[in-house]
Amino acid sequence: MWFTHYSQLGLLKGASAGDTTLTEQDLASIRDVVWEKEIEGGFEAQQLMRLFAAALGGLVSGMDSDTPTFIGVDGSTQRIIGKTDKGNRITITLDLN
Repeated sequence: MWFTHYSQLGLLKGASAGDTTLTEQDLASIRDVVWEKEIEGGFEAQQLMRLFAAALGGLVSGMDSDTPTFIGVDGSTQRIIGKTDKGNRITITLDLN
């Protein structure tokens, strides 16, 4: 569902067309719609954010071997596990949940 005008947001929970007051439940619904939106390749926005955060801000190990591993910003989840051959990435395993 896409909105063309902010006044349509009030219609999320069946409010009348002129009512643009948003409840906490409305805001939670909007948040869920945005973060669960499929962006690319079947990945949702929240999953891609976890991927970006691990790659850009998480700890990394195995850079000197053939298995670089990027840890999520939670400090424990292995978000990206790569397999390389002579510096070229040949496979990748993702944990974005």
